[in-house]
Amino acid sequence: MAVCYSQELQASLRGIEFYQALVDIWPDWEHADLAQFLIGKYYERAQRTGELGSDEAEVQIERGYRAVMENYSDSYLAKRAALNLGMLRFGEGNWSKAVEYFEWFRARAPQELNRVVISLGQAYEQLGQSVRAFALYVDFLNSAAPGDPLVPYIEKQLKALPGDQP
Repeated sequence: MAVCYSQELQASLRGIEFYQALVDIWPDWEHADLAQFLIGKYYERAQRTGELGSDEAEVQIERGYRAVMENYSDSYLAKRAALNLGMLRFGEGNWSKAVEYFEWFRARAPQELNRVVISLGQAYEQLGQSVRAFALYVDFLNSAAPGDPLVPYIEKQLKALPGDQP
């Protein structure tokens, strides 16, 4: 029913009800992490389509994705939920929340630093934390694969940081 409503009928809120019932009744089900992740995803859709007001949607998106991070922290979807929340908060200019989510992602997926290095570095810079941005950029450069296309951009960002860095 969750798939039918949310995907086939484009009734995100109705589909969310069924996904929520799944995780409430069977939190240990092998796909409960996916059901919880889809709650956040379909609240995003409900916001885009106007099915749910923006303020209420923001609260529910955060709640849905955070539940994945808290209840299924070992799941690859928890990392993706943190990445999604980081990008949402970054897009809003909520730099401290963006940093929180990007760092959560980074701690659990250090091998995927390239997915957050630009946004995380910019968020640190916006917060006036150039020392942290510097350390992040150096970490990335030290771990980047040869020929990584992000290297020239990160080197440029590193040189553009104000003041003397450690």
